[in-house]
Amino acid sequence: MAGKPEGKRGRRELSSTDPEEERCKLTLEIQSIRETLNGVNSKLQKLDKLDQLAEDVKDMKQSLDFYIALVDVLKEDNASLRVEVNNLKQLTTTLQKDNTHLSESILDLQCRSMRDNIIIHGIPEENKETYQVTEQLVKKFMTDQLKMDQPTVQILTSPGHIASGGPKQPRGDPDPS
Repeated sequence: MAGKPEGKRGRRELSSTDPEEERCKLTLEIQSIRETLNGVNSKLQKLDKLDQLAEDVKDMKQSLDFYIALVDVLKEDNASLRVEVNNLKQLTTTLQKDNTHLSESILDLQCRSMRDNIIIHGIPEENKETYQVTEQLVKKFMTDQLKMDQPTVQILTSPGHIASGGPKQPRGDPDPS
């Protein structure tokens, strides 16, 4: 291909002077230039697509970095929560053991406090009856009704059971205190 045309003098010299042939050659040359331009445009479009892909990859990398940081934070939170759950499990186990121990102690104390209690039905209760009167009534019932020997009849008492030694409150009546 020849250089640039420069006015009338700088025109290319064609070997043939036929205008039709010259027109064909120019048409072919223009067509070749168009094809070259189309190729260049196609490559530019591909470059634009590559630029867009590069931008998309950059955005994806930023997004991935964000999610990686988020996963790291969640891992730390998860580890912290695991430690807290383990501590709470240990505390729960300790509290359950303490609760069991306290329940057993309460049951033991209840059983001990009821150990020496005896309920006898069928003995009439008098109003304002004292502990001593009750004791005599029970001894009389045991010897008369149960036919037990006098030496066998013993009533175990403990000082904690008799607060004042005064009259008992009748059953069913509210405590005046």
